[in-house]
Amino acid sequence: MENLTQNSRDRGLSLSLQKFFSITRPKQHYQYEDLPDALSFRIMELLPGKKRESIKIRLHFANWYSPPKYEAISYAWGDPSNVTKCICEGRKLIITKSLYEALWHFRLPDKSRYLWADAVCINQLHNNERSHQVKNMKRIYENAAGTLVWLGPDKKGSAATAFGAIERLGTQLLQNSEYTKLNLKSIFDPAKFVLEYTEETRLHVACSPQEWEALKKLFTCSWFSRLWVIQELNSSTVVDTIWGSSFQDSRLIALCGVWISSSQDIGKLIWINDGTFFHHGIRMTIPVFKFTALKEMPSKIYQASAFFATDPRDRVFAMMDSKLTSQLPGLEPDYSRSAAEVFRGFAETYIRETKSLGILSYVSHSAKELVIPTWVPQFDSGVTRRIIGDHGVYNTSNRRGYSTTSESGMEVLRQGKLRLQGIVIDQVVTFESLIGNKHLNLDPTIKTGTDPDTCTGQWESLLRQTEQYTSRKACLVAYAMTLSCGLDSRGNEKTRWMEFTRFLAESTQGRVQIPNDGETSVSDDLSETQQHDPLSFRRMVFGWARNRRLFRTARGHIGMGPWNIQPDDRVAIIFGGEVPFIIRKCGDSSNEYHLIGEAYVHGIMDGEFVRDWEDGKMPHVTEQDIIIV
Repeated sequence: MENLTQNSRDRGLSLSLQKFFSITRPKQHYQYEDLPDALSFRIMELLPGKKRESIKIRLHFANWYSPPKYEAISYAWGDPSNVTKCICEGRKLIITKSLYEALWHFRLPDKSRYLWADAVCINQLHNNERSHQVKNMKRIYENAAGTLVWLGPDKKGSAATAFGAIERLGTQLLQNSEYTKLNLKSIFDPAKFVLEYTEETRLHVACSPQEWEALKKLFTCSWFSRLWVIQELNSSTVVDTIWGSSFQDSRLIALCGVWISSSQDIGKLIWINDGTFFHHGIRMTIPVFKFTALKEMPSKIYQASAFFATDPRDRVFAMMDSKLTSQLPGLEPDYSRSAAEVFRGFAETYIRETKSLGILSYVSHSAKELVIPTWVPQFDSGVTRRIIGDHGVYNTSNRRGYSTTSESGMEVLRQGKLRLQGIVIDQVVTFESLIGNKHLNLDPTIKTGTDPDTCTGQWESLLRQTEQYTSRKACLVAYAMTLSCGLDSRGNEKTRWMEFTRFLAESTQGRVQIPNDGETSVSDDLSETQQHDPLSFRRMVFGWARNRRLFRTARGHIGMGPWNIQPDDRVAIIFGGEVPFIIRKCGDSSNEYHLIGEAYVHGIMDGEFVRDWEDGKMPHVTEQDIIIV
């Protein structure tokens, strides 16, 4: 069933584009000519001029296989209502103020400059052309002689200071490695490089307060939030970042950005008062983000959900590699389809081609009313959280795979219903907010990070009301594992455990006595736990708590589920899924449900429940069709 709200958004976007590109259509306005064939694209000739002269351009057709030399511009569109005009072949062409400023800066005084910019070189009102050009976006940036990243005017004079700090930090990062500024592109994964570097040596921080302030201004430029920059930078060979009259190598900026955002010590130096730690885009505006196989694409799309996109369909289109879409035509950009149709088409292609249900972990709903069909991730929902099933570490269904008798590889019934198989194992009884934004303070300058009443209350309630965890130690393990989704499922378990003991002791102000092998309490063991930072565990819990709630089931399990979980929701193990799911009965049907989202349920994540069921220990549980509406 098509989402009416989504259709309204698409129509609103279309009207916005029409207003932006063609407020009126008098003869004096530029009229686009259709591209002559499927191998064509446009290049903009920026005519020479003096500073005070209007921007004048010409548009030329070019061929993919023999393009002239040109540079591609990567920029933020800015406010679509803040427009001005340039002169294109003697006629007016409306463009955004941000693009006009970029062209004004890039214009040469004595000769033409050949450039590519999406808002000018693609007829944005022609859906077929737009779809075709977006499909070839990677090729446009690959063929360019270089990419010019335009951050905008340097209104506060911070660019030179920020880029100077980047130069010095980057030089220090590279000094003991095989890399130099000349071969930065060969660093396949800057995040991995920085992690390995920081394990081997400690970078001396030599930036002044003014430099840190300038770096904050740099990484909060709106360009860093653009969704399309991920593909643009991944496809480019030579990339220069220009901010006002200053410029710097984009890959050096990226390398320093990854290091800054991953360094706890630096975090303490430059913590921003409102709790925002730089811009969400630091890690992903660089070759960290590689285009990979279809099975990994939901994770890539979801990681990029914090980026800004004018068109919700670009959530999928901007992340698609042309090699992938050529193999799977159903994924090709098509702006004649609504966002709801694009999202559903991607989900169907994923399940059919990968024979996996991993995409169900990305389902989330941002409004009170569920978006139908509920098995399709709404990549534009704005609900972000860490994905429990994203790391391949759980085996809830005990390797029982997804199967279907349908020749198409999946079974979608009428009205978009998806037929699956599995077992419904439990029922949600109560839920409560996790120690999240309100109670969990991540500012390292503040000693008390959690509400002791909240944390103590959750612990004491767990002791009173569960039958699954039969001892105080078992309850403690269940609480720690649930808050951290399995102690984060990575890293040294002993270290994580000691971080948790410090965290709980401080969070409850000593009210909770933590058993150690049933005998000692945390107060008796402070000599060992003092060396572990409770902030580390607190930060981890904060990551998992975002848009989630702690819940308890009728059988006494505790778990972490979606923020919109309700009493009477069911806990289901869907065969082929790596994690449990929360589902909600739909009407009077015995086997039709809405999918609410994935969950962590302590005690069943590694197939324990399914093994007991297969051994006949759960006679009340039967395999059934689970039809997701």
